[in-house]
Amino acid sequence: AATGLAEKSVLVRGLPAATISTDGHSDRGAPGGSLTVIDYADPALLLQLINQAYFVFCRSGYSTVMDLILLGKKGIYIPTPGQTEQEYLAGHLMEQQWGFSFSQQASDYRSLLKYAEQYDYRLPPVEKENLAQKLATLTGLNDF
Repeated sequence: AATGLAEKSVLVRGLPAATISTDGHSDRGAPGGSLTVIDYADPALLLQLINQAYFVFCRSGYSTVMDLILLGKKGIYIPTPGQTEQEYLAGHLMEQQWGFSFSQQASDYRSLLKYAEQYDYRLPPVEKENLAQKLATLTGLNDF
């Protein structure tokens, strides 16, 4: 496939609603429509997509990490370059085995994705009420 994606994939771009087409969806990339691009997903659609996903590729922002762990989803975190808190959190998630992480500047995404598929994820059992406290304690991010 032109995108290198063998599985059905959805890319949510997060563009403001004013810039999207009528339905906000388009098929791009690989023949057969294996990649669907959504310019904007409201919270209900985003939750539906995350719940259906086997992996979620995303930035390693604190609230995103909390959401994925609460939902019990395997996150593949790519920190925003220069965002030291995201870089720190992504590294700590790898140490805890709560998620897989690699740099945006990585040269071989395919190998990293194969490794991510076999990675030993150990998502913590948490409940909404204690998620922030558990993350702060285990990651040492009490100051954020």
